[in-house]
Amino acid sequence: MDTVSDQKGSATKVQKLDERLPFHRKLTYGFTDMSGNLLYCIISGYMLYFFTNVFGMSIGTAGVLLLIGRIFDAVGAPVMGILVDHTHSKYGKSRPWFLWMSLPFAIFVWLLFTTPSLTGTAKIMYGAIIYILADLSYTAVSTPITSVLPNLTLNSDDRQVANSIRLVLGNVGNFFAVTFILPFANFLGGSNHQKGWSLAVGVYAIVAFVFLVIAFFDMREKNIENDKIITIKESFRAARGNWPWILIVLANLIYWTAYMTRSSTLAYYFQYNMHNENYISLFNGFSIIQVLGMASVPLFVKFLRKWGTTVFMLVLTCLGQAIMGFSGNNLTGLLIGWCIACIGSGSTCTMFFANGWSTQLILENGRMEFGQLGKPLISTAI
Repeated sequence: MDTVSDQKGSATKVQKLDERLPFHRKLTYGFTDMSGNLLYCIISGYMLYFFTNVFGMSIGTAGVLLLIGRIFDAVGAPVMGILVDHTHSKYGKSRPWFLWMSLPFAIFVWLLFTTPSLTGTAKIMYGAIIYILADLSYTAVSTPITSVLPNLTLNSDDRQVANSIRLVLGNVGNFFAVTFILPFANFLGGSNHQKGWSLAVGVYAIVAFVFLVIAFFDMREKNIENDKIITIKESFRAARGNWPWILIVLANLIYWTAYMTRSSTLAYYFQYNMHNENYISLFNGFSIIQVLGMASVPLFVKFLRKWGTTVFMLVLTCLGQAIMGFSGNNLTGLLIGWCIACIGSGSTCTMFFANGWSTQLILENGRMEFGQLGKPLISTAI
């Protein structure tokens, strides 16, 4: 009987491996990252600028709020991973979060760029609370993006194609966010910048919400692993002792802090050094060139391997930033340095999660030392 059961189980697994993920589901899977970037890249690229130039907050206060938001995100990300890992619903483990959090995510980001009729401490508290809520709601949307893919199909080729489509559409979302939001806000608001930003981000929020809902309804989680569910306490204990997970979390924290610092200070450089805010959209538009870096990753990995490629791309990013630093007000030099840095940073981001090396390392170490570490918790690191 056991032999027959094993044969049936093997046959079922082979059948599932042969099942292909339809193209429309690969496309709608990409909608998740596109929607997330469509809103979150506005935060990473323009939040500091909005707080100081539109909202009416001092640069010191705005900087402190952004730092507090990073701290909340660092704590909230692993918690979100554990929540997804312990989710059981008729829609699956990761998929329902796109439905549950799509509306809160859209509303909080819109409220973040809407200036209330408040003054003093009340206004600062509003900005701080809404910023933290917007950041946490993005975490609740972005964590399932990574963890849901293994449950969509067992076919490795389909997973790779779906992830590639996700990366492309994610860059499309980033491109439309950082390139057009400023001129769009100026167009809608005219001289009333507060009104313009509220309306513009409101339109973006509606678009992001619609695409997230479409993604939810089209997805199907079919291959949910029936692994032993570990408790929240066991999850934290496993993560605490998993050195690859800790190192990758720290690497991502440093990387994204530097990335957001570069993005958020760009507006000030062009405003006060170049005296032309229109350059902000120009340079952000050129950031789409990072797709070239992402596409070149397999070639570099072939010769430099994964670790060497990651280091090379980080060095390339630093080189681009150095060129910008020495270019002063030379627009050509700034643009060359910016493009080089974008290629390097985009490729580095790809190395963290697109090739699966970090996930495999974390899983292997977690199973050897602790027996189990949930994929949603792992996804918070990458």
